[in-house]
Amino acid sequence: DSVTTIESAAFYWCRSLQAVSIPANVTSIGTNAFSNAHTDLIFTGVRDSAAQTYAWENAIGFADAQTGTVLFDNDFAYTLENGVATLTLYTGDDSELVVPAEYDGYPVGALRWGVLQQSDTLTKVTFEAQVPSIPRAAFQNCDLLVEVRLPDSVTSIAASAFKWCYALRDVYIPASVTSIDVTAFDECPSTLTIH
Repeated sequence: DSVTTIESAAFYWCRSLQAVSIPANVTSIGTNAFSNAHTDLIFTGVRDSAAQTYAWENAIGFADAQTGTVLFDNDFAYTLENGVATLTLYTGDDSELVVPAEYDGYPVGALRWGVLQQSDTLTKVTFEAQVPSIPRAAFQNCDLLVEVRLPDSVTSIAASAFKWCYALRDVYIPASVTSIDVTAFDECPSTLTIH
């Protein structure tokens, strides 16, 4: 508990690092402190702390040390709040993924920033979950992703949602979508078709 700062690049390229417990007195985490660590890395810490901020800004899973709200079900991790589950992480290696409608009886009502990013196996994603938005970097850098079908509940697609999805061919966007960030499809192929 004596640590207050984690310096830049302190755990850079620690590819096997999957879990880090960060005490509340850590008030500063440097740039790239955990860059290129394991893609399933999860922090355990205190809500509204430097650890949580860094985790959300860098697509790292975060578990509340006081309530233990990160829950795992097969290859999915969730947080629960106000009776709604947020999908925070996918650790599987399926080529085709269906985002489930519920976790343990709780509706899946949101996706965390970067939830599926950097998958090197996903080729197709569909939704049973009724989520209101596709968050920032949700599918970013999914090299093999070819097709995504969004649910009718979606109204917005955030920045860099599909950035660097070089194989992306078809995205099915419902009429309910009223907002798409200008960077949502940056660096996608020119052959991409929006349906």
